Amino acid sequence: QLNLTPLKKKFLMAETLDIVHKSVKRGVLHISVSWSTPQLDRKLFELSRGPSSSLASMSLENKALLEKRGELHIILHSGKGLKAADANGTSDPFVRFELGSADDADGGTSHKLKSKVKKNTLNPVWEESFVIKNVTRKELLEPLRVEAFDSDGRFSASDKLGYSTQDITRLLRNPEHRFVAELSAGGTIEFTARWVSTEQNQSKGLPTTDAAETPSLLPSPRGLKPPPD
Repeated sequence: QLNLTPLKKKFLMAETLDIVHKSVKRGVLHISVSWSTPQLDRKLFELSRGPSSSLASMSLENKALLEKRGELHIILHSGKGLKAADANGTSDPFVRFELGSADDADGGTSHKLKSKVKKNTLNPVWEESFVIKNVTRKELLEPLRVEAFDSDGRFSASDKLGYSTQDITRLLRNPEHRFVAELSAGGTIEFTARWVSTEQNQSKGLPTTDAAETPSLLPSPRGLKPPPD
């Protein structure tokens, strides 16, 4: 049996259940359970498509919910059919993720991640992991921008291989999802995103990820604007 009582106080819980067969423990099952209401779902839907000023109409309880913090985990899996940017018919691709915008009028922040470069391929495989700390539920209402570039070396500007924007509001209900981002210049980027609340980590006795473990997390100075569409 699964005790859902904690959902009275929080909207997401994680449990580890023992799998027992014929009185013998066969393993464990890790599950996440989320709870919401039709009213909250509708408000989140409106917020994801409307101005941030609409937050003013939310109740204090729902505002507090959106300010809950956690970590956004991203696993960059692979790319397929990317644009060829080099004379030899291949590219040296890398991927950049961006969540939020540092020049938002309301003092918003921007989180940027950059992958490693894969040489001479249009179908790169990364399997590279990233963690963005201190992400609020409210920030999950922002689209996640995915951009691919061809690396031209240390002293040359990188060529664009296309971009895509991904709706990650689904992470408010289902904390993990695998995305296939179709790039504007052709090809796809495949990645998995998972949002883990700080409360969830603490309830399981897990430490939050140290920034030193995520060297690909880039600084986001104010005034740096994302590339034009």
